[in-house]
Amino acid sequence: MLTHNAFGKLVYVDPAGVEHVGIVPVRAFPFSDRDRWISLCEPSGRELRLIENLTELPEAARRTLLDELANREFVPAIAKVFSVSSETEPCEWDVETDHGRTKFVMKNEEDIRRLGSHGASITDAHGLRFVIHDMRKLDAHSRRFVEWYL
Repeated sequence: MLTHNAFGKLVYVDPAGVEHVGIVPVRAFPFSDRDRWISLCEPSGRELRLIENLTELPEAARRTLLDELANREFVPAIAKVFSVSSETEPCEWDVETDHGRTKFVMKNEEDIRRLGSHGASITDAHGLRFVIHDMRKLDAHSRRFVEWYL
């Protein structure tokens, strides 16, 4: 069973009836298989339960878990790249996302990686992830910036 306590912490009650407070849900495959293989972990990182498929949960628990994951997995999608400060790292990116225009610093080329055939993930200097779902949908100017690092 999954609920929130009075302080807004996620609580998991295991099959033995033990309450675990402050649970952190983690998707094993956040981009490729979002509804399967979700781990419920203690704040220390110890896994308490692995949910193979969200459909195995009752509706209320599924909704609670999906809400918690949505709050935890804020991943803006990049729609346009206006500029990148330089071809060497660290570099500042000026981008338009599905949440508005922003700037971020990419520390090194290892912070950008391919997702499947046409996607990419970029992690900024603070650990915030940005995603490009399909580079083919970017304008040519934006695509050049991304492809430079891939």
